[in-house]
Amino acid sequence: MRFKVHKNVLLENVQITSGVIPVRHTVYLVSFMLIEADSSLGKITLSGTDLETSITNSFQCEVTESGSLTVPGKKFNELLRELPDESIEIYTEENNMIIKCKKDHIILKGQPRDDFPVLPKVKKDNVIMLDQNVFRDLIRKINYAAPIDDSRQCLNGGYLHIVGKELKFVATDGHRLALAKTEIEIGIKDETGIIIPVKTLSELLRIIKGEAEVVISFSSNQISFEMDSIILISRLIEEKYPNYAQVIPQKQDHIAVVDRAELLAETRRIALLVSERGYSVKYKFENRMLFLYSTSPDIGEGTAELAIEYEGEEVQIVLNALYMLDVVKNIETESIEIHFSNKLSPVVIKPVGKDDYLCLIMPMRQ
Repeated sequence: MRFKVHKNVLLENVQITSGVIPVRHTVYLVSFMLIEADSSLGKITLSGTDLETSITNSFQCEVTESGSLTVPGKKFNELLRELPDESIEIYTEENNMIIKCKKDHIILKGQPRDDFPVLPKVKKDNVIMLDQNVFRDLIRKINYAAPIDDSRQCLNGGYLHIVGKELKFVATDGHRLALAKTEIEIGIKDETGIIIPVKTLSELLRIIKGEAEVVISFSSNQISFEMDSIILISRLIEEKYPNYAQVIPQKQDHIAVVDRAELLAETRRIALLVSERGYSVKYKFENRMLFLYSTSPDIGEGTAELAIEYEGEEVQIVLNALYMLDVVKNIETESIEIHFSNKLSPVVIKPVGKDDYLCLIMPMRQ
């Protein structure tokens, strides 16, 4: 294997692939990156995996000799970051990778390709296509509500629920729930629901940067995402997702309309004075006013007030301030609607004038 490429081009592509590679793993070569060079196509293909998720990424460059080798993924990434912004030459001698750049001459010990884990292939039982920006936006709006290591395995991911041409993306940790939806041009014949692990969603947020479509293919236990020159494949969580629709109130007694930027700013300030145990903040709704109040015996206390659109009885609700911040940060309209009935009923927050996103937060007991 022998090829020439600018350091920044190689580094950018290595960083895409190295995200899934663990520093250490019980299977030794899982911490390695597979590098394949094809001189007939002038193409380099990089692959990495943690046995649950894998990424394959290709790019064009000057390839004079085909071949392949695996090298420690994280170490290769670190070495490239420290090289000068110049063209580099890479070639192999037996199981060693030689990296030449200006005055630098680096030998990185590798392993043969044959010892690298076999990368999975997904049966394309179901295929949908989405604009990359739309898909990234869907993930961003729900990913924060999914736990990473909940004992209930079914919650450790985002639930992709497709009914005809309507696609809903849901995440919940039992204390809050986020739901984003969109329309797809070509639907799935039968109603379908799959759970995509949180780690996979986080990787997608990291690598989706293009303007074209992402092709999503999935079977009963695996899913693939093809975008530009990148393919990400992940195992699915093979559990039954809770009936999320049951916990979303169809009608509530009160609706308050609040300026999004003002609510975000005041909640951020008040959250600085709350205990890290619960991050509890009191939200008191009165005629045309919203009062925020927090107190902590170790830190202090604070109050804030906002003018809002609300006419009704006084209602005081205690909410986790961090949950509120997560929601408000992910809404893009100037104003938001806050739906509630009483101090113990779920609070539903939506963008004004749009029905493609909502978040539910369960109140805390006072």
